[in-house]
Amino acid sequence: MAMLLFRDDRFEVLHASPFLTLQVSRAGSVKSEIDLDALRQAIAATHPDAAIYVEKVGAMPGQGVSSMFQFGRTLGQLEGMLAAFQRAFETVRPQDWKKRFGLGKDDDDSKSKKESMAAAARQWPTKAHLFRAERGVRTQEQAIACAEAALIGVAGHERALARLGRFFPASACGSPQGS
Repeated sequence: MAMLLFRDDRFEVLHASPFLTLQVSRAGSVKSEIDLDALRQAIAATHPDAAIYVEKVGAMPGQGVSSMFQFGRTLGQLEGMLAAFQRAFETVRPQDWKKRFGLGKDDDDSKSKKESMAAAARQWPTKAHLFRAERGVRTQEQAIACAEAALIGVAGHERALARLGRFFPASACGSPQGS
């Protein structure tokens, strides 16, 4: 999970931040969980009218019951925190944002994640470092989260603008001049 801040409809990336996870011991095993305090602080710092887009996720074949439960729990925590701060949000289906950026299906998850990082780096060449792992700065998982958050945000915002009858030129997203 990550948060990305854009400046207006030019989609200039201002900030990308993966939410930190905490290592929590439960029933004798250590699990990663979202840092709810960091999430709370991030939501509190956003403008009340900010557009918020969340990936609409569901169960995936081959994932274990425990990991799907944890994934659903994390999504519920995000939705609950947004509701507590009275922040509206829209969901974006994975197939919609991936289609928008010409990405393949999740048949090979690791290939799909690398494609997401590459697509985000192409869209924002001056911010490409945000979408790469860098020792001591961001892990591969965090870079993927930031890249996917950026792509989901653009797809969601484009859809919202289209509903309002507002469009912007394709060059506005990712043009070197607007980055």
